[in-house]
Amino acid sequence: MQVKIYQELYSIYNSSFDEVDKLALMVCCYYNLTPDEVDKIKPAIFLKKVDNVVKDFQRIRKPLFARKRIITDASKITVGAFIELQHWLKKDPIEVMHLVVASLLKKRGNHKKDAEKILNKRIGIYLNDVMLFIDSLNKLFENYKHLF
Repeated sequence: MQVKIYQELYSIYNSSFDEVDKLALMVCCYYNLTPDEVDKIKPAIFLKKVDNVVKDFQRIRKPLFARKRIITDASKITVGAFIELQHWLKKDPIEVMHLVVASLLKKRGNHKKDAEKILNKRIGIYLNDVMLFIDSLNKLFENYKHLF
């Protein structure tokens, strides 16, 4: 699953729609269907599609031999990256994951282009590492709470 699809599904899941509408919107997003097309799907097929979305969420893992592409230790980032991350992390980390990852890349280039590329990458490559970084950042804040 791509980062952008994961972000859209996450946004739908956290919306105020009722559960049936959420599932229908998630199927629309995941399968790139319009709401009218989803309305025309038979209930058994709809449930199968919902089951596929749920299974894909459960299979999100970091690839076995993936190397660390981002910095996960908050004490090792630059001041510029720290400032960028403070701006991005004002929002939900999942919604801005592509921007956070672009700020944490070990090999940084153009931030905007890097963020756009990350949207099309598999979510499993970055999800766990971003959460590790956020934990590390929270510990850093806790250790130096008198400064912040």
